[in-house]
Amino acid sequence: MGGLLRVHGLISRQPQKLGDIIGLEGSNATLMTYYRNNIQHLFALPALVASLFENKSSLARDRIVYLASVAYPYIQSELFLKYQPDEVEAVINQWIDVLVDQGLLVALDNERIARPEDGTDAMLRLRVLSRFIIQTVERYHIALGILRKYGSAKITAAELEEQSTLLAERMSILFGLNAPEFFDKTLFRNFIANMQKNGVLTTDENDLLCYDEGLDEVADDARLVLSVEKRQAIQQVTMLGI
Repeated sequence: MGGLLRVHGLISRQPQKLGDIIGLEGSNATLMTYYRNNIQHLFALPALVASLFENKSSLARDRIVYLASVAYPYIQSELFLKYQPDEVEAVINQWIDVLVDQGLLVALDNERIARPEDGTDAMLRLRVLSRFIIQTVERYHIALGILRKYGSAKITAAELEEQSTLLAERMSILFGLNAPEFFDKTLFRNFIANMQKNGVLTTDENDLLCYDEGLDEVADDARLVLSVEKRQAIQQVTMLGI
């Protein structure tokens, strides 16, 4: 694959005394998302588990399974994953065991799972794995942040889709995210429609989106995945208005 990418001019090699540096130039970083998107479904579930340890050193196993299961129906719809929601808990548990066996997670006991120590090769690999899915989860929390900013029965699905796209595009610029799908309006539309399908959101007689306190609990779990900088970016814009 590396040789093929060099032939097509997608990656460059810069000689350096401590070892050659392989990099991407200009728009090639965006073009490389094509290759990522073609294999993303293969890593979606283990990457989802890995992403839960971005800001948390350890979690109870049942908490990991719960959080991943809540996110799964939306990721399943977007990436066309094969497991049905009623069988995904067992699959998530299997992936936790695989990550522990590979040294990317550490089983403290039967109830609690921890990430490796910072600065270790295992921790680096865990963070690289989480990158496969973390932008997808971040996109979900952008929509949730805007929805909570307006409140229940205050915004339509079309308005939420538009506001989410604008904020995602802004964050893409601020954080240098070379992934056009991060602010793809169609993906936001699909996420909102799936929340309605799953009963998380309902609409009133004026087509305004309604939700209960359960949505707030899910949105609060963003702290496990989002970096401090991205949480603040979402909070600043949603508090000030878009």
